[in-house]
Amino acid sequence: MNASTELIEYVKRTVLLANTPAFIFNTLRDVQDLLEFANSNSSSDLKNKLSDLSQKTNRKPEDLAIAYLLLVALSYKPNFNIREIDLKDLQWIDWSSEIVSLISMVNSSTVFTDSIEGFCQPEKSSQQIIADSSVTYEVINFNKHKRE
Repeated sequence: MNASTELIEYVKRTVLLANTPAFIFNTLRDVQDLLEFANSNSSSDLKNKLSDLSQKTNRKPEDLAIAYLLLVALSYKPNFNIREIDLKDLQWIDWSSEIVSLISMVNSSTVFTDSIEGFCQPEKSSQQIIADSSVTYEVINFNKHKRE
């Protein structure tokens, strides 16, 4: 669960220079070390570490950098339901709700892209593809209504 010192320092510099949540999110998603960090940790490990940081009373600047690191790492977990994280617990993180929205969009588009790729298999008939796409639309539409 340990991120390298270099990665944490990079996140600190990125947060210091950031003027939008999208800048933080997109800049950190472009870092190969962050992807490797995400891949070497489970969703529950990342979520638990974020929860531990949120419970801390004496946070340091490094804790904020680690929180951004954990949030962006969760964006690489398409099966992770970002709604498992209570935004009230993240109020100490600037732009946390915007970052969570970005994660939600990335995870939703990943699921949709994976579904589309599944439709493009040559062994499927056009009727199977239409049936599969209808199911995917219903799932996506259902998730949209669940959020409202």
